[in-house]
Amino acid sequence: MVPGTGEFYSNSYLKAGMFVAFEAASWLIAYTYNKKGDRQTGDFQTFANEHYSAWRYAKWTLDNVGTLTNGAHSSADYDPLRDGPDAPCNAPFACVNWVELNRMERDISSVLITPTGFTHQMPYYGEQQYYELIGKYDQFSRGWDDADLRPLAQGDLPIKSNSSLFYQYAAMRAKANNYYDVASTWVSVVVVNHVVSALDAFWSATRFNKSLHADVKMRVQPTPFGVVPVTEAKIQYTF
Repeated sequence: MVPGTGEFYSNSYLKAGMFVAFEAASWLIAYTYNKKGDRQTGDFQTFANEHYSAWRYAKWTLDNVGTLTNGAHSSADYDPLRDGPDAPCNAPFACVNWVELNRMERDISSVLITPTGFTHQMPYYGEQQYYELIGKYDQFSRGWDDADLRPLAQGDLPIKSNSSLFYQYAAMRAKANNYYDVASTWVSVVVVNHVVSALDAFWSATRFNKSLHADVKMRVQPTPFGVVPVTEAKIQYTF
């Protein structure tokens, strides 16, 4: 349970100290990198909230749905945007009709004649998948505020990102994932340290206990009044 305690019991104080120190260092590194990942996650989510608009993505997709579906559908078939004083809107994008947006995305992805690059549906704002997909798949790239929103032509398919912020954001997410990977690796090191310490403690304690013998026996002791039973304990340690 606690690396080093078995070695300490066996009087292997140097090894005990090494296992304890390695355990503490491993947890410290894992904690540090996990916190770095948390901070980096907060940074890239803030960046996305400042520079990405689900409304802009939905509007551009609606405007180009005819090209994206090879004429099978038109913008009149969908209603992904809610009009009102808040349109266009910022996060949390209350003026986006997510059900209609996802229906439009499904219809686009079902077109098999011309590959469009539309393979996913945008998750609701704030979900973990939302922050992942907007920097992972080119279909979502038109939501970044530096994206070129010119109308699509058939020769532009499958869709490719034309936003530098898309790639900058992807790098920020990758950095956070790298921090979490380092933290996860050191948690694995902790597990290995426990296993190695347990095996070494078993071996050390076995050798230690072979050198330590304790005997308890009873003998009779002569007295002027006769013999009486006497309990005797003997502990022996051999080098």
